[in-house]
Amino acid sequence: MDDGTLHIYTYRRTPATDYITGHIAANIIGCRYTITDNPAEAQKADICYSPTRIGDGLHIHPSGLLEKPEAYDIGNIPVGMWQGLPTLLHDGIGDTGFDLFAAAFFCLSRMEEIGAGTLDRHGRYKPDASILSRLGIIGRPIVDEWCARLGEMLSRERHIHLAPRKEAQRIVTIDVDHAFKYRHKGLLRTLLGTARDIVHGDKAQLRERISVMTGAGRDPYFCFDYITQALSGDRPDTRIFIHAGPMGRYDRKSHHNREFDAAVKALSADFTIGIHPSYHASFDAKAVRHEIDRLRRLTGCDVTSCRMHYLRLRIPDTYRMLDSLGITDDYTMAYSGATGFRAGTAIPYRFFDINAGRTLGITVHTTCAMDVTMKNTLGLTPSQAIGHLSGLYDRVKDTGGEFITLIHNSSLGEDTEWQGWREVMDWLTRH
Repeated sequence: MDDGTLHIYTYRRTPATDYITGHIAANIIGCRYTITDNPAEAQKADICYSPTRIGDGLHIHPSGLLEKPEAYDIGNIPVGMWQGLPTLLHDGIGDTGFDLFAAAFFCLSRMEEIGAGTLDRHGRYKPDASILSRLGIIGRPIVDEWCARLGEMLSRERHIHLAPRKEAQRIVTIDVDHAFKYRHKGLLRTLLGTARDIVHGDKAQLRERISVMTGAGRDPYFCFDYITQALSGDRPDTRIFIHAGPMGRYDRKSHHNREFDAAVKALSADFTIGIHPSYHASFDAKAVRHEIDRLRRLTGCDVTSCRMHYLRLRIPDTYRMLDSLGITDDYTMAYSGATGFRAGTAIPYRFFDINAGRTLGITVHTTCAMDVTMKNTLGLTPSQAIGHLSGLYDRVKDTGGEFITLIHNSSLGEDTEWQGWREVMDWLTRH
């Protein structure tokens, strides 16, 4: 079958097998492909995904995970090495020594998160519970690296025609949790904030607060002119996620303020505006729908992209909910407590719902670094953050994909807490 098309034989065809082989072939390796479970075609297949080797194609030994993933025991995932790359589901059999298809599926579907009990106080899966973190490879798109090696083998040994590798895309996304640091807080909150500055002896913030409230200075969080300027140019994939929910312990309402509403309308003329569902609404489809409708009315634009506030992602419930609400692209796949690639990839992919046994209509975009994580969790300075981001970007460049960063408007105001962090934004938008 030397026609440049990748021909895959699988001894047992399932929705999960079709999903992951299709994604790897079409979206990562970049080739035409066919898949069959007809034994008569096994001899001439380029990949034989079977317990026993058939023909002279590349042999990948199945672990059994893709046959019935909802029932597979992931309590003890064997690990190993292949061509210098750490691997999962390693058994030393076949030409790869591990079940590459199932290992990729394990990472993308986030199997280890389903029903996990290792959650933080916000109901989020902890990064140190992930096997990629425990192996020390959360900082690399390991699935893409496996597939790049697979593509090289198929091109060299089976003469498969591969599309040119895509260039990595730098995609800056902005989360607008609240638009004002001092203004529009109401008299009581303003007095309490002032008293807190005095009690804590925070003279710098007290001076900043007085300057803004007297009109001598500009509220640092309301820096949308700078954001528009920094992100100007040909950046069609930029997303700005707007919080449109009610007030709450972890929510700061900005909508229904004429100044902010006007700023959002202006932003929607230049960028794609997505919903940033409130903490309150995280797992409530009706509440998220209400916030989407509010943002749609404000901007006059359709709202099809999302990032959950506080990165509150529950697998698979969140993606089922967003899919039912017409969201087509989600950018929540990230950890608040670590940088890196939560799903082991930098290449966008459709989400497979294991329990339902089907592919959802929502595309997952992995966000690899957040400003708050770098500053507050990793303790990085702006210059150190740039170095850290550069390392992550180099990983994405090696395989192609999306280098997605999360920046808050509140970190770009050059206030007392975030002084100097515009340097990071300038680096991100330089190329």
